[in-house]
Amino acid sequence: MHLMKRTKSLGFAIFILLLGLILACGSEATPVPTPQQVDTAAIQQAVEQALSAQGQQPAGLSAEEITEQIQAAVRATAPEDGSPSAEEIAQQVEAAVQAAMPEDTSAAELARMVQQVVAASLPTPTAAPAPTTPSPTTVEPTGSLNVAVSILFGAAEFNLTNQGITQSRFDSVFTHDDMWISDTDGVNRGRLVRDWEVDPTGRIFTFRLREGAMFSGGWGEFTADDLIFSMEQVSSEESYHSVKGATRRIFTCDECDLVKIDDYTVRLTGPTTIAGITWNNESHLNMQSKRHFDTVGKEQANRESVGTNSWELVDFRPDSFRRLKARSEHWAKTPNFDELTVWELQEESTRLANFLTGLIDTGSFTPDTVEGIRTENLPGIEYMSLPGGEYIYLPIYGMQHHLDHPDHLPDANGDVKVAVAESAGDCDLPWVSCDRNLDSTEWQNALKVRQALATSIDRGKLVNALAGGDGEPLYLLHWTGHERLAQELGLDSLEYEYDPAGAKELLGEAGYPDGIDFDLMLTEFASAGPIAAGEAVATMWQEIGARASLNRVPYAAWRPCTVDRSCKAISTHNNQAWVEPMRIFPVFYHPGNAFNLGFEHPFMTDLLDRMSVAADWENRKQLTAELGQFTFEQVVAIPLYTRKVIWPLGEKLDQWGIQARQAPFLSNWEFAPHGT
Repeated sequence: MHLMKRTKSLGFAIFILLLGLILACGSEATPVPTPQQVDTAAIQQAVEQALSAQGQQPAGLSAEEITEQIQAAVRATAPEDGSPSAEEIAQQVEAAVQAAMPEDTSAAELARMVQQVVAASLPTPTAAPAPTTPSPTTVEPTGSLNVAVSILFGAAEFNLTNQGITQSRFDSVFTHDDMWISDTDGVNRGRLVRDWEVDPTGRIFTFRLREGAMFSGGWGEFTADDLIFSMEQVSSEESYHSVKGATRRIFTCDECDLVKIDDYTVRLTGPTTIAGITWNNESHLNMQSKRHFDTVGKEQANRESVGTNSWELVDFRPDSFRRLKARSEHWAKTPNFDELTVWELQEESTRLANFLTGLIDTGSFTPDTVEGIRTENLPGIEYMSLPGGEYIYLPIYGMQHHLDHPDHLPDANGDVKVAVAESAGDCDLPWVSCDRNLDSTEWQNALKVRQALATSIDRGKLVNALAGGDGEPLYLLHWTGHERLAQELGLDSLEYEYDPAGAKELLGEAGYPDGIDFDLMLTEFASAGPIAAGEAVATMWQEIGARASLNRVPYAAWRPCTVDRSCKAISTHNNQAWVEPMRIFPVFYHPGNAFNLGFEHPFMTDLLDRMSVAADWENRKQLTAELGQFTFEQVVAIPLYTRKVIWPLGEKLDQWGIQARQAPFLSNWEFAPHGT
């Protein structure tokens, strides 16, 4: 306990010191013309106050000595422009602490803690700065950007209860903020949450919020009231938000207690250990203004975008464009461009023509199209290349085998948390069993159909033809980016061997010697590519008598049947890598979530529930391995391949760093620089 108090007190002092240095010296993301000297008296006072507040003084180390050691280290590290990087400060602070502390185990532990504080508190050069007391960046953004994407966002709806994944993804990238954000290295850092702590039981979290984060449109500052309001909206009965299930489980469950301590402090108490809290909602749960909602009413609030991010939505036309204006005084980073328009252009040829003529500055393209752009040898074109940034797969719908889950049934008041259509659970598709017993003959026959579909696909040909040879065949669903973990857990050998003759035999054994007929919905979720993949796979399936009727549909139009579990088809889909496989499975396959990608089963539900409270990493790994094995063996969906994501940049635009796990849509657009 003594060590914990000593570590916490010094950590708090260094936290204040480092953020003070950022404000005084400037950061690489927002440099100041003239470096300023560190305020020695202010730093020493902060250190002394932190130590005295805990009533502990580390043995052999005074507050003055702490101050002198750290100041010397920072001054020795800082470049001439006065902008030390987070890594440089971390290294020097660790050395200073080690030199000042006695040679015992507490010194090493304290040094590790300091590094964690630095890593969690300082922004990287390409991530949005997050000062403790933000000073709005006031610059004059200039020029306009035009960006083209292949997806259609659908109707613009801004109440969290009404938002599908395409709308929430757009908001998280441009206009709104989450509690956390991933940096360029994939580390989740606080965004609207300044810092947080958890008690030893893993059940009580205290969140200290960012001060000075202002909503657009003059709707005031983000506070604890807005955080609690946003959580309640997402997890409400009428919500069909993409992270409804995770939000309810973590923040607003019946036994959960989410309370406001003051305007900038919120405490969460859960009934059990809460695992993975910083990434369960990252980049999807966007905080909204309670004051705006209460003032204008539910209907008007649904038509007006009010967020805390660097861009403000000023105009839009459904299925056409969304126009954004830079916020010239922003708490984190004012964009370099004054205006950004996102054009929704489904046709690849249309996007290409607009790029080649300079009407758009960048866009989402398939690898084939990117190679075509390269051959044009246009002056000033650069390419943002993001290896392994995306994976493409085919969700298989209709396997709703857990409709007796409590979230699908009326409670004592007659309310249903996640309502389903009357047709949900129908077993009239060849890959759906009427019996959910995994050992039953019916289940095994339906499984053979899914296996036939999975083993009749030449993934190597897909990689060569559709990923420009720069990708990998995919067999483990939602494991992209975690190949080393798969190898450690013995899952790297799992593979659907390409065997069309054997696949045809499987269909015959399942009772379909003449083949099967079904719908294949061609839709793109995040970027260009899945539709071409679906068309190619449909051609391969013809060889085994699996006849797919191709239907092209915007994802926003397809999503409603994923909400009420009434989809009766296979579809194309794509996603980016996740922080760990556990991150996305509860969103896609748990009965308690607002939408579902076609599969619910008590076995998987039990696994996901156990994983949600498994804070011990070794335990989580084993549960994750079990989940990976199950999804592969049961062919829950059909993985196809991974590919590099490449965005060509026109002359007006230069490269910048984006958030990890946002490759298909890019991010950090406020840092997008003017071309040189």
